[in-house]
Amino acid sequence: SLHQALQEVATDVRAGKNISRSCTAAKKRLKKAGFKTDYLEVRVAETLAPVKSSSEEAELRILAACWLGKTRLIDNIAV
Repeated sequence: SLHQALQEVATDVRAGKNISRSCTAAKKRLKKAGFKTDYLEVRVAETLAPVKSSSEEAELRILAACWLGKTRLIDNIAV
């Protein structure tokens, strides 16, 4: 599910793993499950600026929007 994919990315970010690789892997899992991803990104919660690395001190959010058939799903979680 979309939310599960976001949770997996959050776990990776907390563990200090590469954010880009984690997001790419999540997008691949979603595609395999039938989703068409518009975006799946980790951003600074306060400004929505792109995150440079998982060692960033600011509070982060993972944002995603995907299509499942004709339905667009949007979700986000805090890291």
